[in-house]
Amino acid sequence: GEDLFLNNVQLSDDQTEIFCVVNNSLGTIVSDTVLLSVTNNQRPVPTILSPEAGSYYSNGDTIFFSGEAIDPEDGQLTPAQLSWKVEFVHDNHSHPGLPWTSDITQGYFPISRIGETDTNVRYRFMLRATDSEGLEQEVITDILPNLTTVLLQTSPSGLGIFLDGVPLESPYQFRSVIGNTRVATAQDLVIRNDSLFQFTGWANGSQEANLTFNAGDASTYIAEY
Repeated sequence: GEDLFLNNVQLSDDQTEIFCVVNNSLGTIVSDTVLLSVTNNQRPVPTILSPEAGSYYSNGDTIFFSGEAIDPEDGQLTPAQLSWKVEFVHDNHSHPGLPWTSDITQGYFPISRIGETDTNVRYRFMLRATDSEGLEQEVITDILPNLTTVLLQTSPSGLGIFLDGVPLESPYQFRSVIGNTRVATAQDLVIRNDSLFQFTGWANGSQEANLTFNAGDASTYIAEY
């Protein structure tokens, strides 16, 4: 078969040479030789102490992370034997956050306010422990976003409005990670049927056509005409 299964391997089998021989009508081919490594060493057990699995974050937060690892043979592992990585997970793919970084047991990871606007996201913290013989083990913890609902409206209702440069018709409601920075833009002049509407300001008092806001600061933003 294509797979080789070795049953009841013993420590005495360590460094045994293994190779594969393939025969057919055209001849014989012998593969490269590999050495079997057998050890009774057990893998270390890393633990992420913070953040807790299933905890929540908002954009703009700074997340504290910490962890440790115990090895059955070595005992408590040193910071030099620990490595951390952070990824931003969106749908079924991920983006780099913190690359693998060693020599630390704890640290802080800042989350940007600007970036992905989808809500199917999370941050993944990974801790890898390596014992004195090179055996590794990794654990992961995901933290989830705090979500809110935002409504963009015009007065009168039904006029056009922009969100991050994308034209929309009011009222427009969307879900967002709390703290995510967005830009709503009101048109200076809007023609609807036989009527002309001129922008006079936002209901919150801002007179600028471009309104920058962080999701969660308010539930509704109204452009007045």
